[in-house]
Amino acid sequence: MPNLRNIIHQILQKMGAFLFSWDALIFCLFCLLSTGIWFVSNLNKSREANKPADYSGMSETIVYTEKTIEATIVCANVPAGEKMITFPDHVEITARIPLSNYNTLTATDFRCECSYPIHDADQISVQVSCTNKEVASFHFEPELVEYIIEKTVD
Repeated sequence: MPNLRNIIHQILQKMGAFLFSWDALIFCLFCLLSTGIWFVSNLNKSREANKPADYSGMSETIVYTEKTIEATIVCANVPAGEKMITFPDHVEITARIPLSNYNTLTATDFRCECSYPIHDADQISVQVSCTNKEVASFHFEPELVEYIIEKTVD
């Protein structure tokens, strides 16, 4: 069984042979080159992050606000000879919009719809969609409404 001193001596000889070979030289050059490329690319990123807003071409900051409006619920898919009435007949929509577009947002930017119920239920859900591209997000209440169906006389 070889002793530890011989094993260490063999390892050091192989390491010395590698360190003074062309393979080690190529490996070291590759490491230096890749480190230099990484350093230069990160140096440019940090410079761009520290540029003032007017220098980097960044646009102005958009300030958002909320606006609450009421929109009327439309009943869809109601069969002929019937009329569907919801309680309440409107929803309150709170929309997040840029401050510069606050006055342009109206109830016509939203479509609030309830579909005629297929099964008997006490309440039906309201579906709301928005056509205004400036609206960042919105939520509405109530999400469920009660309803009655009346037979109409033609």
